[in-house]
Amino acid sequence: MPTVDEYYRHPLCERRKSAQKNLNEGEINSLIHDFLNFDRFEPKWIKEGSSAEMINACEVLGRFIAPVSKEDKQALTKSQIRNVFGEIKRIQMKGFENEKKDFYLLKPKVAYNAGRHNKLGILLFKRYFDLAYDCVENTSDYEHFCDFFEAILAYHTAYGGKD
Repeated sequence: MPTVDEYYRHPLCERRKSAQKNLNEGEINSLIHDFLNFDRFEPKWIKEGSSAEMINACEVLGRFIAPVSKEDKQALTKSQIRNVFGEIKRIQMKGFENEKKDFYLLKPKVAYNAGRHNKLGILLFKRYFDLAYDCVENTSDYEHFCDFFEAILAYHTAYGGKD
């Protein structure tokens, strides 16, 4: 798994810096595809729990989806990620087994948000969300799912993710 230092030296970092204004669908899809190949999601992060490898991946993702500058129109906003994370935490607090119905509704809510905004940050976030969501089968998986998204939110905020 690459570290954030490796990301800074990778051509993806420069491509992300260049991708701050309006991008067409092909440009967004190309960046997402290349990023997913660079910073691969591992189902074991949801099945087995946190690891140094997972934390590195979350840091790289958090950096990529955070704003590069004040003019960055492609970044994930804090409110976009907070809306999802708030619901994830609410389900966790009430118990995954008691709130499965609401968990099942998270995926369409994220899809709606991504389709509504149609920007690089939210679309990439949706891809990781979908990959992690599809791994959740029980309470233990859900707890790891929560940890995964908490780490992404923390790094997104640390790298300047604001509204």
